[in-house]
Amino acid sequence: QQQKDWWRNTKQRFLNCIKNTTLIKSQDVFTVLRYISFNSYGKTMAWDWVRLNWEYLVKRYTLNDRNLGRLISRISGTFNTELQLWQMENFFERYPDAGAGEASRKQALETTKSNIEWLKQYRDDIANWLENAK
Repeated sequence: QQQKDWWRNTKQRFLNCIKNTTLIKSQDVFTVLRYISFNSYGKTMAWDWVRLNWEYLVKRYTLNDRNLGRLISRISGTFNTELQLWQMENFFERYPDAGAGEASRKQALETTKSNIEWLKQYRDDIANWLENAK
């Protein structure tokens, strides 16, 4: 538990520093967000941060920035719940202008839908296999 808390706190500190250009350079912001999102805790933290700070990101980088355009699809690649799908759809409705991210938004939605369907189809089989492998 202590190690999880340490990682969570460290990731939160990085997120808190993103807007400080003397600590994290503009060209490194997207890399920091992606690295934070590489595990389940960080993925939720990064996704929440992006949604809460979208207007800031658009102002800082503009909608034509290809890295900003790809950010959501890179963070959401393993999303697999109806809640995550709803959050994305809601976010895209709130901010319909995607700029350079139009194709990435569609890809993110399709990937999430595909992940949800895959889990529905195979979850029980995998659970049974794991149970029998003991």
